[in-house]
Amino acid sequence: AALAYAQRASIEPGATVAVYDFGGGTFDVALVRRATDGTFHLVGSPEGMDRLGGIDFDQAIMAKVVADVGLSDRLADADPTVLSALSDLRDKCREAKEALSSDVDAAIAVNLPGVQTNVRLNRGEFEELIRPRVVETVESLQRVIRNSGMASTDIDRVLLVGGSSRIPLVAEMVRSITGRPV
Repeated sequence: AALAYAQRASIEPGATVAVYDFGGGTFDVALVRRATDGTFHLVGSPEGMDRLGGIDFDQAIMAKVVADVGLSDRLADADPTVLSALSDLRDKCREAKEALSSDVDAAIAVNLPGVQTNVRLNRGEFEELIRPRVVETVESLQRVIRNSGMASTDIDRVLLVGGSSRIPLVAEMVRSITGRPV
């Protein structure tokens, strides 16, 4: 990630970059330092969370929609029509999550047998659903920096990588906690 970024932006030799990789299913963070030959070398020990990513945010939205329209009792229904509709609803929840990275609200169409409605979700509601998990990632970033013997001020910038890092709350929290450009 740092090499690809360095092809588009100037990263001086000796600069330290925090790579904050928040994807669909995992989160990883590492510090790398640019060498004079253009390569990057790991600084300290990286850290990761194998079961934290955008899929968790999709599930949080799904749980909210299910609760909002009173579908909890129907989830155990093994009826193929219901299962297919629930799969479609999961896709719509993921689309809403992606839309909320640029829009302030999203409508999620619920089309289950006997239940046809729309659930609106605004960015603030979404951010409250995911904030505890985003806090975990920022704490991980802080630990990696601290365990490397560095301070946030020693980091030149934080490189946000992965689809979940496109969520505005992520960049806001990383910038706020580290005081570094993202």
